[in-house]
Amino acid sequence: MKMTVRKKLFAGFGLVYVLIALLVGFAYYEISALNRTYTDVIDKRVPKLVDAKELEMLIRRQVGSMRGYLLTGDETSKANFETAHEKYKQTSKKLAAELTQTETKQLLAELDLLEQQFYELGQKTFELKEQNKPEQYTALVTTTGREITTKFDET
Repeated sequence: MKMTVRKKLFAGFGLVYVLIALLVGFAYYEISALNRTYTDVIDKRVPKLVDAKELEMLIRRQVGSMRGYLLTGDETSKANFETAHEKYKQTSKKLAAELTQTETKQLLAELDLLEQQFYELGQKTFELKEQNKPEQYTALVTTTGREITTKFDET
């Protein structure tokens, strides 16, 4: 069989067409894989990060509410402290159900322990405030309170 110019051109363009089709197929596969990865990040990881950030915000709110109550004796600050604690427990429970890795579960357990210790500290300081013992609750906040918040910042 003799290869004419027409057959050679047709074979050359056919080969280029096949190579382009393979390249497009490979690009489509890679873009689909990238899309699945981003979807996984957005659907699964971002909500966990948002929940973790909310836990931090709730602990900061507890700290501010405790200080507000100790400074002013305002019952609203005390109520905000309790509300932040309840929201923390709810968010932590939700996040714990979503976590799969042992290391992240352990970090959450450490945060939960620190938050519980801080909550108990808040209850003690509130009692001392109501008993009008400012030296004692000030000492408690500056020692135990500072230790807990330092551990929280390290976690």
